[in-house]
Amino acid sequence: EVERLRKDSKRRGTLFSHRKKALFRKADRIFQDCDAKVYTFIERKGRIWIYTSHPSDDTLPRSQASLVR
Repeated sequence: EVERLRKDSKRRGTLFSHRKKALFRKADRIFQDCDAKVYTFIERKGRIWIYTSHPSDDTLPRSQASLVR
């Protein structure tokens, strides 16, 4: 039972890693192909990963209030 839980946990970690890389690759392709500003934020288990197409742009991320039009 304990061994199965370890394997499940490891598999979820591997799956997360693959999905995160794929998401950031897609975000980069949107930036390159469409000349769009892209900001992607992932939080999992207290850790944060960020992809931004314009690292020196202080306007990203925008507040939720500024996104409502």
